[in-house]
Amino acid sequence: RAHQLTDGPRRKEAQSSVDLHSASFPADTAARHGESVPGHPAAAAGREESGREGKNRRLKQAKEEAQAEIEQYRLQREKEFKTKEAAALGSHGNSAVEVDRDTVERMARIQASYRGNREAVLGELLRRVCDIHPEFHANYRVAG
Repeated sequence: RAHQLTDGPRRKEAQSSVDLHSASFPADTAARHGESVPGHPAAAAGREESGREGKNRRLKQAKEEAQAEIEQYRLQREKEFKTKEAAALGSHGNSAVEVDRDTVERMARIQASYRGNREAVLGELLRRVCDIHPEFHANYRVAG
């Protein structure tokens, strides 16, 4: 009972202060002035909208950071690839240069040999074609 006596007036004061506040400053007026009033639909919509904007802003920032990170990684991998490619092609490039040089040397030797032996080969060919000795073949039999 002693508890009820002390608790009663405080409870009444608390209720009257809430009533006074809501009576002197209505919820619609508070919402129009940008103040949030618990339980008021306009205040909830404003918090929800600002929450969405914040979330969208954070998502956009995270997306931009991820794209920057991806671009940096791509550039790093491209650089590594070009380094490896240059190392691999460098050794092949030297081989290709050596092969080209050997080919040019061989072609020069073949052309020099052609020029040096052309007359001798044509002379021998003409001599064999033009030197005719008619004779019968060993298996040829004359009927008669």
